[in-house]
Amino acid sequence: MTNQISEILLNLEKRVAERTTDLEIARRQSDKRANQLLAIGEISKFVNSEQKVDTLLSLVTRLVSERFGFYHTGIFLLDDTKQYAILQAANSEGGQAMLRRGHKLRVGESGIVGYVAKSGEPRIALDVGLDAVYFNNPDLPITRSEMALPLKLRDEVIGILDVQSEKPGAFTEDDANTLNILADQIAIAIDNARLFSQTQTTLSEVQALYRQNLQEGWKTFSREEGMVGFNQSLSGGKKLTEPVGSAEIQQALNRGETMVIQPNGKSEEPAIVVPIKLRGQVIGVMRIKAPDQAKQWTTNEINLSEAVSERLSLALENARLIQESQRQVIKEQAISEITSKIGSSINLENVLQTAVEELGRSIPGSEVIIKLKEDNVNGGSA
Repeated sequence: MTNQISEILLNLEKRVAERTTDLEIARRQSDKRANQLLAIGEISKFVNSEQKVDTLLSLVTRLVSERFGFYHTGIFLLDDTKQYAILQAANSEGGQAMLRRGHKLRVGESGIVGYVAKSGEPRIALDVGLDAVYFNNPDLPITRSEMALPLKLRDEVIGILDVQSEKPGAFTEDDANTLNILADQIAIAIDNARLFSQTQTTLSEVQALYRQNLQEGWKTFSREEGMVGFNQSLSGGKKLTEPVGSAEIQQALNRGETMVIQPNGKSEEPAIVVPIKLRGQVIGVMRIKAPDQAKQWTTNEINLSEAVSERLSLALENARLIQESQRQVIKEQAISEITSKIGSSINLENVLQTAVEELGRSIPGSEVIIKLKEDNVNGGSA
């Protein structure tokens, strides 16, 4: 009986020790997972605020290595043909050498990165255990464990997060499941950065087109109106039909900044030259000359001139648009009237005569000639 009791106590102590060990392992795993999730949250906060793709990828590789203790972290992105995974960022020295060399791997054929790029499933490679792998990358000679995670966006693989450790058996399935959360966050951040870049590019193109149209519109308006500005003095005002050339006016047009010329005892006259800007585009300039050679311009006068210039740009643009609209209406009416008269003719000669007469009436002083191709007259095709 004593022996039996001793054996029971021994078994209980063994079971308590095993249970204690299991609890300690579970606690460590729980702490590890909690630390990983905390690190993922910190990394996500940083990467989601970055709007440039190149800066974002470099930031990710650095933060992942620092927070998780991986000696190498790399990010591959698939090319447009989905045939190659191209290394875009890496934190280690070996990774930097691979970047300079333009390192890329064929999808589905080269290592676990190629496998993950094709399958879209995480993959772990270790140099221990039944499925031991030999790592032979000369740029990363101390690698003993590697894990590749897919960067997926709407179920489509856009890249791979590749992490490597110098420790054997460094990664587990739990690590893959946890870091997959980070991979999803990285994929979203990359997509957001790309969309932001595309939006900026489109916005720049639209702004450039707007500036071009605005300049062309004002050139056409000045040519049709026969004036390039207006001059007002104490003796009266008059239209300007020729540009006024001066160094300060040209400088204000080129720089788009207000120029204040104070008296300096030389030949220069005191003046304020203010560019007339419409949504950031210079469409003209306003020069105010002082009646007194000793005039000192005050801050209030300068601010007033700039405020008037701002209001003036809007008023000028509104007037130009109204005149363009009126001209368009007149043109459409003329086209409608000419079309109606041409359509009422019943034979070829009357159609041609009506078209010539109406065009000549609409464009006074012009000579109108209509010539038909001979093959058209003879019934052939144009």
